[in-house]
Amino acid sequence: MVTVADVLRLALPPGTRVIVGEQQLRLPVTWARSIRGRSALLAGLERGELLLLSLERSTQPVDDRSLTLLIQDLVAAGASALCCVGQLPPRAVESAAQQQLPLLQLPSGTDLAEVERRVVALVVDRESGLRQRVEEVHERLIASLVEDRGPLPLLETLASASGKAVLALDEYLQAADSAGLDPRVVPRVVHGIRDYLLSRWDRTGRPRQVWTIPVDAGAGERQVAVAIPLVLKGTPVGALCLVGPEAAFSDYDERIALRAASVLVLEVAKQRAVEAARLRLQGEFLDDLLAGNFPSEEAFRARARWLGHDLSRPHRVIVLAPDPDGTDGERDQRFPTRLGEGGWLAAMGARADALALFREGRLVVVLPHESPQDEEDARQVAESIRREVLLLSDGARVSAGVGRHHPGLWGFARMYREAERALVVAQTLLGGNCTAAYGELGANRLLGELVSSPELATFYDDHLGKLVEYDRRHNAELQATLEAFFAANSNHVRAARQLHLHRNTLLYRLERIRAILGVDLDDPETRLTLQLALKLKHVARAWRPQHAPRGESLAAQLRSERSAS
Repeated sequence: MVTVADVLRLALPPGTRVIVGEQQLRLPVTWARSIRGRSALLAGLERGELLLLSLERSTQPVDDRSLTLLIQDLVAAGASALCCVGQLPPRAVESAAQQQLPLLQLPSGTDLAEVERRVVALVVDRESGLRQRVEEVHERLIASLVEDRGPLPLLETLASASGKAVLALDEYLQAADSAGLDPRVVPRVVHGIRDYLLSRWDRTGRPRQVWTIPVDAGAGERQVAVAIPLVLKGTPVGALCLVGPEAAFSDYDERIALRAASVLVLEVAKQRAVEAARLRLQGEFLDDLLAGNFPSEEAFRARARWLGHDLSRPHRVIVLAPDPDGTDGERDQRFPTRLGEGGWLAAMGARADALALFREGRLVVVLPHESPQDEEDARQVAESIRREVLLLSDGARVSAGVGRHHPGLWGFARMYREAERALVVAQTLLGGNCTAAYGELGANRLLGELVSSPELATFYDDHLGKLVEYDRRHNAELQATLEAFFAANSNHVRAARQLHLHRNTLLYRLERIRAILGVDLDDPETRLTLQLALKLKHVARAWRPQHAPRGESLAAQLRSERSAS
């Protein structure tokens, strides 16, 4: 059976508004006819008819009182709705609300004869009318795509055709665009949809075509989202959702949403192709910049301006990468494959002034920086980018290195080399999952040049191996005590406070360290040696063989390996 809601979606022109009677849109429609005021035709009116009335160019103008009486007559005769062209008097609107008669306002200039024909055709053959309306909506969606104004016009067209709010999610199931949805409820709606899909959507297989998901949209009645996955070349790239009261959905909404999803996938593919071309040009430009490969500074600056970047401003170079596994030096296998090039660069999406390049598993970022000599500020900027990447990493560890500022185009290559070295220090000497600024590394700058040498691990084991072995056997914390003692500049009171120990307990531990290592902690040379060795504990762990005999020292293992080779 055709209802007023069906007529609204499938036969009435776009822009038609429901003035009153939202709750009565399920009333059946049996026919449609045009009328002129309280005409004699009302005597033969059958129940369920939909009446069309023009208040714009009527030869017999309908006044406020006459329209109110007309509404009463229609209710008494069992009419399903009244559709009017022109301004509706407040008294008539109030009467329709009291009588619970759906009152719809058609756009100005609507041809009522054409509307009558469409409604009658819909009543006679609903399926044919449904197909015709879906095709019309599809044509409007294609027209929006051709206009090349992005996805938002597509969503607005779908919202207008369906009378529902529309929400588009990206490949990470985060809000991309919306139409007709209160921005204040978007986070709640997205959260409900995302949790539902992640618990049921197998990303390795073919997702279901349509999902109906309960959501919290801030309305009194039960709200749902009809979600349609967007799939490009077999890979999910997002979802398109219609949001509204559950009772207001019909097969029409699903059909036009499916058509809109197919068009939106084309828009996503187009945007990805454009972005891929932009990234390719940007990548080639950055490759040349960081390698110092350009014929002249003037020509290269012109090339930068063509890409929309001003290289005369101070810049910093930042390099980010997932930390290697601590056991065998290989990249952490938990790092998700979906956080590939697109995922890394998505983290830079909010930084329009940044140049980014994904190279050999690393993200290289060239970012304008207005405080070129402030190392602390540069490190904080790099740390904020690292945290943005972490949000997409599903728990994997990521480190970042930032180089010092060097002026001129040739300075970019130097900044890049320093950022790479700072990244190595962050991952090996500082324990990983952190950010290091080259200008703040101190002695670690020298040690960072040697991290690939097993001699560092041998140096660590020669000077601290006995202490590490004592801690392991006695479940002690002497190495941590020594580290805190040096961090407190050899001040017993400060070191004890930092370790939450009594001063006498600290003194006893220091005596044990002297005895185990056979050293004098008051000797400056000894203290320098031990402080350098402490910096190498993460390097030592990386070099320690996975299946080494438990009691054998690292130095002995490395010496035996060199002898065998």
